Amino acid sequence: MVIVISFASLGFWPILPFAGAELALLGAALYLCQSRGHYVEVISVKGNSVAVEKGRGAPQERWDFERAWLQVKLQSARINGHPSRLVLRSHGRQVSVGDFLVEEERRRVAQELQRALGAAGARAGGVR
Repeated sequence: MVIVISFASLGFWPILPFAGAELALLGAALYLCQSRGHYVEVISVKGNSVAVEKGRGAPQERWDFERAWLQVKLQSARINGHPSRLVLRSHGRQVSVGDFLVEEERRRVAQELQRALGAAGARAGGVR
């Protein structure tokens, strides 16, 4: 801003709107980055049900699945260099989770979910 004001005082005032637009775009980009930092995904495995909640700061969307029928799929990317997708699927419905994770973390979450679903099935007497 010091440079912009000094140029404007020298008579180059047409740069003021461009500097203002640049600051507005920078503010918008910072706001978008900050809001994405508050994105939350919560997966709850309780008894015979699995709930997936997604939202910014607080849950805004919710999916409920029956644990016995839930499939955890780690789909490899169709294009080399692109990330895989972790999908929870049951009865024709599916939800993608962990899209913001790196590949290693996504694999670890898939393993943890498989383990949690298997442990819940053992307690409930079901077969996975």
